[in-house]
Amino acid sequence: MTYCPQCGYAVRDGVAICPSCGTKTLYGNTPVKEETKEESIAQILVKAEADTPSPAENTEKTVFPIPEPAAEQKEDTPVKTAYGDNVLPTGRYAPVSAGGYLLNQLLFMIPVFGLIAAIIMACASKKLNRRRHALSAVILHIIFLVLVGGIIGISAVFGFSAVTAAITEWIKALA
Repeated sequence: MTYCPQCGYAVRDGVAICPSCGTKTLYGNTPVKEETKEESIAQILVKAEADTPSPAENTEKTVFPIPEPAAEQKEDTPVKTAYGDNVLPTGRYAPVSAGGYLLNQLLFMIPVFGLIAAIIMACASKKLNRRRHALSAVILHIIFLVLVGGIIGISAVFGFSAVTAAITEWIKALA
């Protein structure tokens, strides 16, 4: 294992480009000494080009392995908080505040606009919790529309007064 002369990232043997910063490493990955880190980039590139055979000398193809992705901190990684050892997720898994849920629920209660807003949030929101809440609102809207449509359909078939009387008796029986 060697280190990138630019950023000091641990690079596997045989890798030609640093996966962290994209700097050209020494071909063949000869071990980089500590004092090499302090050399200028220009000096390292001159050494690398001097060690590289010209195309006329090198008749066989040189295959370099694909570098591993950089070990960067993802936005989904948890962050320590001031609440002791509790860790809150960030990015996609960040929690939605109680006020955010309340405002979304009030928005979803608006008859037509709420359904449209819930569909848009269920498809496009980056926060997973907000998407799931919007999806539940879409499902509730669909259930409500099916129930209301069924009652209106039954009322149209059997007459509005008969259905209204049956619903009134049913409500009285529950009370």
